[in-house]
Amino acid sequence: MADSPNLPPALSQAGYFLQAIFYAWREVALRWKLRSYNHHEPGPGINVSIDTRSTYGQDDGGSIFDDFPNLQGPSPVGKIVLAYYGCGDALCFMYHVVKPVFDALLSDRIITKVEEVRVEIKLTKKFVFAVSEGAPHGQAAHALYRVETLSGEQYAVDLSGPQYGILDRPVVPWTEYRDGYVEKVLAIVDFGQHFAQTSSMQAHEPTFVMARDMDEAIQHWCESKKLKLGDVLMMGGGREFEHAQAEICHAVSESVREGARKRMAEEADDE
Repeated sequence: MADSPNLPPALSQAGYFLQAIFYAWREVALRWKLRSYNHHEPGPGINVSIDTRSTYGQDDGGSIFDDFPNLQGPSPVGKIVLAYYGCGDALCFMYHVVKPVFDALLSDRIITKVEEVRVEIKLTKKFVFAVSEGAPHGQAAHALYRVETLSGEQYAVDLSGPQYGILDRPVVPWTEYRDGYVEKVLAIVDFGQHFAQTSSMQAHEPTFVMARDMDEAIQHWCESKKLKLGDVLMMGGGREFEHAQAEICHAVSESVREGARKRMAEEADDE
């Protein structure tokens, strides 16, 4: 599906950019591979079996998306990419990545407001029931961003939408997103609220450790290029931007993978 004609190009590009980083981090952080899928009975949706890897010692170099359509295109019924169950990951663990990008958009008056929205997703035929090692965890609660442009238009920025079959694009006019995917709006809070709540929970510390690996990788890349992360959006949508995005995603993947290996080695030495 094409972008809205009124959607600022920089905002659209920011959505794809942040979603690419999200998946670069998420895939390596959990190292799961899609194994099989079948229609959920009874009711709508799909059951997905995943293989969660506990070791970083070997890497087949594959991608969780190898057997599925490109995220930018429509998805055939029954073939949905599952982004694990952490739909709030971008809001919680990617705060230090998302913030400078939104700050750049705010500074240039491309957007004037950022909010975090928690919704209950409609159970459509594209809904995915999260499954871990064969045990289903039906989950209809979802979190995303909502931004407002200088002209007053609102857009949903959903970096983990593929978990719920929202595969067409990460930035969608809010009314279209609400009418097409939302059963109920549960809460609208200020930007940073999910991060503030999650960062105080000790149970999430292992994930925050991997998030810091991501943050450090991006910081090192920015320092090496003498750029701020938000500056990448000013490159436009050409080859320079695509090259920068690919470099950043690769740096994130390698940093998270190496961080995990290092911590596993340290734990083994302590035993």
